Amino acid sequence: MSEKTLRLAKNLMNKPVNTQHEDLKHRLRLRGSSLSQVARLIGERPSTVTLVSQGLRKSDKIQKALAEAAGCSPAELFPDRYKDDGGIK
Repeated sequence: MSEKTLRLAKNLMNKPVNTQHEDLKHRLRLRGSSLSQVARLIGERPSTVTLVSQGLRKSDKIQKALAEAAGCSPAELFPDRYKDDGGIK
């Protein structure tokens, strides 16, 4: 392996895992869905839906669609984005 390949592999191994995003993908898989399928249903690009699920972007429409597909509330999926009463922060 080249030195560049080894550096890239080392960086990937040290990259933190976004557990909230992985949990959402798992929930969707259990219900026979995926981020791409949610994107198609609501007419959004899959990359946009992924950014929202990773917490890098906010979209009430996408958060609601992801929560519905995962069988829970948006506040449950994205607790850092909602107040205790379920309202948006």
